[in-house]
Amino acid sequence: MTSASNERMELDWTSMSSMVVTLKAFSKSENITEALAATTLLIDSKPSKGLRKFLHAHCEGVTLAMADTKLGKAIQDKLVDIMLIQAIGNMDDLDKELNISAMRLREWYGWHFPELAKILQDNILHAKTVKMMRDRTNAAKLDFSEIMLEELEIELKEAAMTSMGTEVCELDLNIIVEQCDQVISLAKLRAII
Repeated sequence: MTSASNERMELDWTSMSSMVVTLKAFSKSENITEALAATTLLIDSKPSKGLRKFLHAHCEGVTLAMADTKLGKAIQDKLVDIMLIQAIGNMDDLDKELNISAMRLREWYGWHFPELAKILQDNILHAKTVKMMRDRTNAAKLDFSEIMLEELEIELKEAAMTSMGTEVCELDLNIIVEQCDQVISLAKLRAII
């Protein structure tokens, strides 16, 4: 090939590649040592820490095409690890929110029926019972057999009749029932995940 045709092919390639690929972000190495270390890792099909940070910052949710399959696999494995870490973190946050909501419910309803917290240790059972019963005076006429054992039901009804808790108004009961709904929905979400 002649030199003129080589230059034309090079120009064609440059103009074609600019239509397909555009520069979105660029990361400059701090010094030559860092650049050499990153290049050495790339030769060994391993992404450097700086490259991983750069990809997370600028390529989240983007499909990357890698010519080096080993490097592509290494980057993909790191992304999967991060997704797992985030999922575990989300589960921990959900558990924390569920426990906070359940403790808040126990505290609020405890003013009205303090004995219930000792009878029902399970947060979800406690929330379902409070939602079903509302005022402790309703316990005697309700059937709790669908949500608890008979022994617990008997103990609950006896405690409700002799409870030393304060009276509660309808407005407060409505707020407490909303808290029950939140605990129950968080528990359902936790079960799905």
